Amino acid sequence: RRAGGWRPQSLSQMQAAESFPGAVKFSDVPVGYHISGFLSHEECDVLIAQATPHLEQSRTIGVGENRLSADRTSMGAWLPTSVPAVSALETKTSKLTGMGLQRLEGTHILRYEDNQSYRPHMDNCDSGAPDGPIPPECELFLGRTGDRVGTVIVMLHPPIEGGATAFPLVHKVDGQYQLIKEKQGYCSDKDVLKVFLEKGDAILFWSYFPEETHPRGEVDWGAMHTGCKVEG
Repeated sequence: RRAGGWRPQSLSQMQAAESFPGAVKFSDVPVGYHISGFLSHEECDVLIAQATPHLEQSRTIGVGENRLSADRTSMGAWLPTSVPAVSALETKTSKLTGMGLQRLEGTHILRYEDNQSYRPHMDNCDSGAPDGPIPPECELFLGRTGDRVGTVIVMLHPPIEGGATAFPLVHKVDGQYQLIKEKQGYCSDKDVLKVFLEKGDAILFWSYFPEETHPRGEVDWGAMHTGCKVEG
């Protein structure tokens, strides 16, 4: 268990996706799954309608607060679990990840318009694990749900072009994807791991190695990702 009270995901939680309908493993670095038809088109439309009136400039995690950043140009809105479509989404997410609802951070809807993107970043905040100090901005998560050990992204409305999720430290070498931490790629690079989603599809990827092999938490840097520019 990492100092601060949180622990990384277990192997059984990572393997929950293996039996989830429509899930196919797309990567070992990071461990990631593509889930076809995670939500119906109708469920996607309801979530869009619920979020649209509440959209505001997206923020990033700062010390003790959420802050505006040039790295993130989308609009976003948090939706409460009292919304039936959100409750249904979070129940599916719990089954996909093998984690209880109390471990879920919440549902955040993002809208990317033409030329908007999110620069490369990690979703977990405790990047110093296992030995480094815990950053102050982690306190928000450690006191509520524990660190962000995994990420689920659902495509509600695919763009005409672009909009992939790319993993810029993961490159294809001799036909296989490998982590090359010293080489940060771009969305335009053909050898960088990228995932495109259709409406209702989802991806799940993990930001830490499993508890059984790294009980105090260790970051899988293959989980660094970016939202590629949207066109249309």
